[in-house]
Amino acid sequence: MGSNSIDPDTRALFLKDKEDYAKASDKLKKAQGDIRQLGKTIKADGFTLRQIKLAIQLDSPEGEADFRSLVANDLLAAQYSGAAIGSQLQLFLEDIDRTPAVDRAYFEGQEVSMKGGTANPPYDPSTPQHQEWLRGFNDDTERRIGAGIKPLDDGPPPRSIDMH
Repeated sequence: MGSNSIDPDTRALFLKDKEDYAKASDKLKKAQGDIRQLGKTIKADGFTLRQIKLAIQLDSPEGEADFRSLVANDLLAAQYSGAAIGSQLQLFLEDIDRTPAVDRAYFEGQEVSMKGGTANPPYDPSTPQHQEWLRGFNDDTERRIGAGIKPLDDGPPPRSIDMH
């Protein structure tokens, strides 16, 4: 072999890395296509991508803090500009959730039902939050059941020959 030959192990490693990268790139392209399609579905459902991305951001305390900071900065700019909405700035500067605990519990139970979870409230059974969590869960469960059960068609019953 000449002096320009390469080490076979190095070449094999290179070819493996090339194949792995190509596979990962194909997965990325597919995922990007899936995201684009999902974006169309989100828009058709009447939402914006910004709303969905924000909802994902708000799933964590850090994301909520970042959002609160952005809103506060926007409202501060509105206040500097003399816009009426700037008067709402104080609500975002306070790090206090003024939502009553029972209301939060209701919405938490409702969300668990919407996600197909089980009725297992995180609150002590002696608290009103426990009862409201269950009420939220049950209200949504009833809504989903009611939407899924349709009255029977008044037409003739199916013939056994049609069922085979």
